[in-house]
Amino acid sequence: GFALLMKCGGACRRAGLGYVFLWYLVWYSLGRMVIEGIRTDSLMWGSLRVSQGLSAAAVAAAGVWMQDRLKLSPLLFVPLAAAAAGFVLSALGNGWALVPAYALAAAYAAGLAVSFRAAAARSRPS
Repeated sequence: GFALLMKCGGACRRAGLGYVFLWYLVWYSLGRMVIEGIRTDSLMWGSLRVSQGLSAAAVAAAGVWMQDRLKLSPLLFVPLAAAAAGFVLSALGNGWALVPAYALAAAYAAGLAVSFRAAAARSRPS
């Protein structure tokens, strides 16, 4: 994770202040969602662990903030909305919805990364 953040540091500096922190929040929260799935002593809300829900909310908050600041495409919200629906279904007791929700959250982060790199390249000083 540290190497990834260091690699994207140049693009983050071109885009503006705060982007390294936002990417750290996305990266840490995605990892935390997976690690919390392994734990056996978690506080549960249906089939969803509360800490996983909070991590998903952190990914969404950081991503939406980046999308708003960089004026990225609203189509990026599609996998985010589908992931949120999967987490809600999981909280309602449908454990099968967790794996697609994880995959959609990761797809959202990947789409955000591609759009971020393109936006940072456009803001490159000439």
